[in-house]
Order: sequence, then structure tokens, then C-alpha cells
Amino acid sequence: MKLIRFLILLQLPAVLLLSCGPQEEKEDYEEKDEYEEKIDYGPLEEYIENTANRYIEENDIKGISAGFTDYCNDYRFEKGYGNTSDSSLFPMASVTKVVTSAAVMQIIQEGKLELDDKLSDHLPEFKLEKPYPDSPEITIRHIMTHTAGLTRDIMSKAQGYCPVETEEILDYLNNHMQIAPAVYRHHYSNPGFELLALVIENISGRSYQSYMRENILDSLGMGNSFFAEGNEGVETGFYTTLSDIGYNEMPVNYMAAGGLKSNVPDMLNFAEMLLQPSVNEDDGMLKEPYLEMMFSRQNADVLLDHDVNIGASVFLEELPDPFSGKLVYHGGGAVFSNAVFIIAPDYGIGTVVFCNTAGSYELLMEMGRDIISKALEIKTGDEYKAQPRYIPREDSLSFQEQRKITGNYYTHSDIIRIKEHKEYEDSIVALTGADTLSVNFFEDGYFSFREGFYFKTDSIGEEKILFSLRDRALSPFGRHREIEEYSVPESWEEAKGSYYVVDPCEKGSFLHYERLTVSVRDNKLFLGMLPEKIIRDIYGITSEMNILLEPVDEDTAIMQGFGRYFSEPVFLDTENGTIEFSGLTFARPEPE
Repeated sequence: MKLIRFLILLQLPAVLLLSCGPQEEKEDYEEKDEYEEKIDYGPLEEYIENTANRYIEENDIKGISAGFTDYCNDYRFEKGYGNTSDSSLFPMASVTKVVTSAAVMQIIQEGKLELDDKLSDHLPEFKLEKPYPDSPEITIRHIMTHTAGLTRDIMSKAQGYCPVETEEILDYLNNHMQIAPAVYRHHYSNPGFELLALVIENISGRSYQSYMRENILDSLGMGNSFFAEGNEGVETGFYTTLSDIGYNEMPVNYMAAGGLKSNVPDMLNFAEMLLQPSVNEDDGMLKEPYLEMMFSRQNADVLLDHDVNIGASVFLEELPDPFSGKLVYHGGGAVFSNAVFIIAPDYGIGTVVFCNTAGSYELLMEMGRDIISKALEIKTGDEYKAQPRYIPREDSLSFQEQRKITGNYYTHSDIIRIKEHKEYEDSIVALTGADTLSVNFFEDGYFSFREGFYFKTDSIGEEKILFSLRDRALSPFGRHREIEEYSVPESWEEAKGSYYVVDPCEKGSFLHYERLTVSVRDNKLFLGMLPEKIIRDIYGITSEMNILLEPVDEDTAIMQGFGRYFSEPVFLDTENGTIEFSGLTFARPEPE
């Protein structure tokens, strides 16, 4: 890799300048030769070490591996902390999607595929039996931006000890309903990337793993990395914060969506490929127009993607002030491990951070963002000042203004009814579950009905949306709908009760949920979901999560709200007395 990088530096320094600073400042960089002198990244190394050790001490994390590259300055830093080393192998989980997307972009660069090609043109076996009414045909772009309206997971295929073929996932998708029209909104889909694997296979005439080995892993010197359903070769010893016992990470049966196993040096090699436009015709690496395509927003026309900016499978943000340019990132979470991949292509820098302890994703993402910000401080000389958490200012609004927030907001777990109080004049209350809560208003348009949580209402298209404020960002929390009075179908009334997962492997495979409970409250249908014990322990869950269902017919209901499985269908099999959700089957317990 060092020799390849040296040759490219000799061949085209002008192109590399595009990756070493903001493009609008390219002339300044050329005149000043700012990056000819080596940069002292000692303070960054100290920050990484202090942060990793602090996380390990304060959050009972067992090990962190971290790395950083400044491609323009031929600088790399790699180190492991706690019980890991810089060479420790980790499941990349969803970071795999970025690597798969790079392979798709290679094929586009060769002229054999386009983003707006119909998926069925390259995968004629893909034939949805139940497409969403009036949905356009699904394209490669829809899959890569998670706007194809496909299910988020097929859990019986996603995790467990049963071997699974990609064709089984194709068969499942073909025979189950599309949950939203394409180009309607972002709905994250792991199975969609298994369809991309089949596209790669059909175009290249080779297996997905063979193509990825030759065109990505071997080409980039990623000799320690491999694709596998299980975790052969990955060291055991993944942990929860509640236990010092090392677990074996669960197998992941999604290959193109989450099957890569890698380490810090290899993933920095991959990051450098994305930071250096290729200048050779025959090396197969991505050239500047295709890197630019990968890092440009590809979902701008999606109706409900209010706060999601996504390129070719990578998430996009603006760098924090005072820096200009893009932050390109993706995270990955397995059961006991997490991975974060972040680059700032305008400056030629990137970082990877991996952890072997469950529940560490948010900490890793925070650490990765801070590594990039600290590096930009060192590289540009501009001081980064972290923005304090935004807290609205208290004030009273006129009742006329207060009334604008009223509505029935369907969330991931309930309906929040914000309405005028029946007994007290000029008073707004929020009804959530069994609670009636007073609403506090703030002069900048925010309101709150629980301490520490702030909300605003706004519109997306014709929909009225309840947004929650997290730090300085607004995220959809619920959508307003007139509550239609409907009768819960008799079949669902008779289905009330608890159902337990039927293990398709009969090997005790890990399947996320162990129990579903169907209930009816206030003439509304709900589904209680109880995760398996290890998930409850990791995330401190003590009871079922209640999801509002909207019946479609006697045997199908749709999850409501803005949660993880919003719009996912739940199927009732009255003949067998079972419920199916996300590829899992749940049955009533056998009578004693």
C-alpha cells in the first residue's frame, strides 16, 4: 500500500489536493503548500488514548481498537486498548454495507450498471407478489438509499446458527408485502443489500465473496479481512457491561449487509481508497466522479426523508463549524460488538473505532466524530468549539399559539394525544398511556411534557409531524393522524394473548424476541414485544415494548409510529394459531 500511495502521489498531485482541503479553497492550498510539511498528530494520539481509557474505566467497556489516517500526509495511527490490540478482528456488521457499495460503484464505473437501473433488469428473479399500490419499480438507487420500501429484517435469517442461502431471502421478499412505496421515505433494510449481492453475482458471473475478495480485499491489501456468516477466525471474548464472561459473537447470515470481519489496519486501507481518486485506467479503484457520486446526496427527492441525508449507502452531514465540507459515515452493531467508520473526504482524513462490549455504539460514534474534529483543528489551525446541548428558553405563549400543537401523534409505542383540557380553560395536556401530563411551553416554539424532553411540531408534505429535540437536532418522533374509529377484527380479538418464538433451528439460536402479546385497549390493537433476556440485560429493558397496530384485514396488521419497525407487517395465521413477524413465527404455549 505504501508503494501504491507513493506512485499515485507522483502521478497526480492536483487531484489529491481535492482530497486534502475544501474544494472551494483549493487555490489557497496550492499557493501555500500547507500540507507539504509533516503535521504533528501527537495531541491527537494523546486524545485517542485518553478517551479510549476513560471509556473503558467509566463505562465498563472491555476493549477498544482505534485508528486514524491522514492520507495526504502519509500518516496513520493504530492502537488497541483494554483487552484488544490494533490487529484484533471484529465483525463490521453494517459497516459492511459501505464496502459492498464500493463494489457496486466499481461496476457502475465499468459501465455495466447505473443507479437508476431497475433492480429486476439485473435480477429477474426479483418479482414482488405484493407490491405497494402505485409504487414505482425498485431501482439500485432505492436499495442503496434504503428507500425501496423493503422490510428491515428477516430475523430468522439475520441471526442464528441455521445456514441460510441468499436465495431464501429473495424468496421471502418476493412472497411478502412491500411495506411502503419506493421513493416515499427512508426505511432501513438489511435484506435489500443481499439483493445487491445477487446483482453483483449476475453481472460479474462470480460469487459475491469471490468478487469482493479479488476486487476489494486483495486489491487493498486487506489480508486479514474476510466475509463469513459465522465468526470463524474472530477471537472470542465479546462482553456486556454486566459480565466479565466472554461470549461468542452471534453469527450474522447477512453477507453483503453485515458479513465482513476486519481490523483497524485493513479498514484504514479501505478508508484510504475512498480518500484517493484513482488515476490508473486498469487498477479497478474508484475515480473521482464515482467517489463524488458515492458521497453526494441520493435521496433528495424522497418525500419523507426530512432529516436523512444519504449517499450511495453512506450517511452524510456537514462538518461542524468552523470547518467546511462533508462528514461521511456509517456504523455497525452486532449483538456484543460495535463498529464506526468515518471519513472527511475534503481533507483526506478518516477514522475507525471498534469495541467488543455491547451497548457501546453511541460512545463510539461520539469518539469517532471527536477524532475527526480534533484532527481538523490540528490540520487547519482553526479551533473547534463543541456546541453545548440546546435547552429552550422558558416563556408563555398565547393559548391561540399553544393550540397549534394539538393532535394525535402515532409514535413507536403509543398514541400521544395533545389536546385542550376538558376541565381547565386555556390549558393544554398530553395524554400518553395512562398518564395525563401538563405541557410546558417555551418562547422559541418548543414544548415539553416530560422533564428533559423537548418537542416541536412541523409539517412534511401534508403530514403534521411531532419532532423531538436531541442536542441540537430535530428527529421525527410521531405523526399526526385523525383517529379513525374502527372495530378490531374478530380474528384479532380472538388472538389476544401471549405467543412464544418457535426456533426454526431448534438449536437455541439468538432471535431477538422471545414473546409477543396481542392486546386490545380503547378499541385499539397493540402488540407487546419482549426481547430475549440478553438484549433485556444489555439495554436495561424490564417489560414489553407496546407497538400500536393498524389492522389491514383479518390476518394482517401494520406497525405504527416512528420506531425501528414502523410500517412492518404482522401476520396472523388463524388456522395454525400463530403470528409471524419479520420472518419469525410465534405460537401459543402448549397447554399443561
